[in-house]
Amino acid sequence: MTASSTSRVRSTGSPASGRPASSPASSRSSTSSPGEAAPGRPWSVGVAHPLHPGDLTTLVRGRDLGGATSGTAERGHHIVDPHSGRPASGPVSITLVGWHLTEVDAMATAAFAMGHDARGWIQSLDGIEAFAVTADVRVWWTPGFAEHGLIPARG
Repeated sequence: MTASSTSRVRSTGSPASGRPASSPASSRSSTSSPGEAAPGRPWSVGVAHPLHPGDLTTLVRGRDLGGATSGTAERGHHIVDPHSGRPASGPVSITLVGWHLTEVDAMATAAFAMGHDARGWIQSLDGIEAFAVTADVRVWWTPGFAEHGLIPARG
């Protein structure tokens, strides 16, 4: 596992839409990428940066891959820690990738609710990888995430 003090991927954007060229996932979104974007070309989905609107924090690439992000960017603190009844604390965004969309969608919400304990839990799961952004704009990812996503340069 690696951490970095920065976690932004700049997007060139589309002048007509005002949105990044790689449409970012929201703070609570799920994406399934069956097959390929084009023959021989995997899908590429941008993950919105939770603390820097308009920026991407990573790109997820793959074939036949499901991905889900839970976080605070779009709806604020809406996921509750079931033990305290208070808003979950820990990562402000967590993106999970795996082969089954329904599974990673549910697990992204559970991981976000776990807060700081999410990293260890995700590492215990077979076939699930994660990328997270913390409130102090640091990032962490599981060892296999680099197979599916763009890892930011240290900065």
